[in-house]
Amino acid sequence: MAAISPQSDSISPVEHPPIDQSFTQHATTSSSSNYFDSLPAEIASIIFIHYIHSDSEPREIKYHHPSLTLGKICRRWRHIAWSTPDLWTKLTIRPKHVTNVELAEEWLSRSGTLPLSIELITRPDDWYHTWESVRKDCKQILKVLSRHSERWCSLTLNVPSTCLERMGALLRPPSALHHLSLTPEWDDWRDFLVPGYPRLPTFASCSPSIVKLSCVKVDLDWRLVTELALEHLDTAQVLQVLQRATSVSKCTLSQIIDGGFISTGHAPIVCPVLASLSMTFDPDTLRPSTTRRFCSLILLPALKHLSLGGDRRNTIEPPIDDLILLLTQSSCALETLVVNHSEYNQSSLIRLVSLLPSLMALHISFRPSYSWEEILCGDIDMFYRFLADASQVATDLLPTSFSSTNPVLPSLEIFNCAGYKHPAWETIVGLVKPISAIEIPHRRPLKSVKVHCIEIDELRVPYIPKDIIQHLGEFVDVEFKFTVDLYMSQRGMNWWQASVEGMKGT
Repeated sequence: MAAISPQSDSISPVEHPPIDQSFTQHATTSSSSNYFDSLPAEIASIIFIHYIHSDSEPREIKYHHPSLTLGKICRRWRHIAWSTPDLWTKLTIRPKHVTNVELAEEWLSRSGTLPLSIELITRPDDWYHTWESVRKDCKQILKVLSRHSERWCSLTLNVPSTCLERMGALLRPPSALHHLSLTPEWDDWRDFLVPGYPRLPTFASCSPSIVKLSCVKVDLDWRLVTELALEHLDTAQVLQVLQRATSVSKCTLSQIIDGGFISTGHAPIVCPVLASLSMTFDPDTLRPSTTRRFCSLILLPALKHLSLGGDRRNTIEPPIDDLILLLTQSSCALETLVVNHSEYNQSSLIRLVSLLPSLMALHISFRPSYSWEEILCGDIDMFYRFLADASQVATDLLPTSFSSTNPVLPSLEIFNCAGYKHPAWETIVGLVKPISAIEIPHRRPLKSVKVHCIEIDELRVPYIPKDIIQHLGEFVDVEFKFTVDLYMSQRGMNWWQASVEGMKGT
């Protein structure tokens, strides 16, 4: 591809992007064009910057990219766009042909000395070459990017693992790097899971504050990391990172693998400021002792928000006993608990929430298979009945430390539940009315109650009972939102509104 310069009077046909964006359409009308062209170049440059950066969608480096589109209109626009560095600071590359290397080189040269946000994302369907050609082209692009490493502010690399390994040391230390995301694709990424496999040295001098790693071991200065996401790493690697990343306040651990490499003499690791944790394990490698050992080796005294489970079927949350161990030994005051697609049974959930007097928000959803089993055995409402009135639950199902003189979840403000069966409606009333199991009735400070149900047969969706709506209507300071997803017709229904309208018709 021929280089594009501000002095060029024309652009080759392959570089002609379609002008389909509202700004350029409006600006090229006769009256608008005359007015815009009368503006000083400095003002036009500011307008161009606003136009480019108001588009929040990450755009791939292509010939119809907005920054290149501006340069097509006329010679003056091209000169302004080509000489405005702010238009060229975000670079997203999904390589389809080798000319991206040339375009990336020219793109970055126009950005001057400004900080750069770069994404290089390779997918098998992005390439039309052999595997060797893929790695060769990717290696060339990485060389171009590395020449500007001192200006990296955000760097996301989804590339073949061999390309990551061969990056080597950077001549210009990326001292400005704020966000780093590394994901090896395709070929030999599993090598990174082998014990003793060398860590990538390329980023050893980096001190980013946001780090996301998937299936890769990296040498990094972890001291300034505040947000951390680790995926497909073995438990030993996760513990090593947490030991060094003492400033982490938000952490996501996804599909953690049981590599069997945790040292038996490992001392507990204290994460002094970690306030938000999301955690799932890989069920294919998990052994019964893995999560127990892992949870016993981390102390989270500042933990406020905990999320377990996920949408993926190949993830699993830690066993309830291990989770309780983690929370009790951390002596944390948990405020938010999210359990996605839960497989915990009802008695386990009762044991868990009875230990969380500081909890302010509870979000829980059940996996379909689990919910149907619970429906068949009639156990689905036990947990909700416990929240509404603990005296309704048999004492042998309660934890030994539980005292009926203490209200359950006394600080609860937000309650969201979802599944293939709604809880018994009277338990929802029990959530918001004063808890009478103690001498002085206590009412939870609830602000929002949401119930979401997925129904296979929409003809089976009953109205919410009239007396329930009347009872709940008395609590004017609580927002109630009850919804149903009708599976067969693939539409949603406002359950509360439909029930109220149904009451009017009777």
